[in-house]
Amino acid sequence: MSRRQEAPKVFDMTTVAYVVDGNFVKEFDGIFDGKVKSVTISPERAIDIDTILDFKIAEYLILNR
Repeated sequence: MSRRQEAPKVFDMTTVAYVVDGNFVKEFDGIFDGKVKSVTISPERAIDIDTILDFKIAEYLILNR
């Protein structure tokens, strides 16, 4: 059994933005078929707003930097 703290660091793919050429969309079946680059987003800039509570938390963080 391993502790979570000893697990390797992993990354999650988020849908901040996808930038593709129109021909890419026509030619390939998925985004991983082409050249893929990543950008690391800091946790304080990557807040998901799926609920009113999420919005209130994001609003609080913006207003109280």
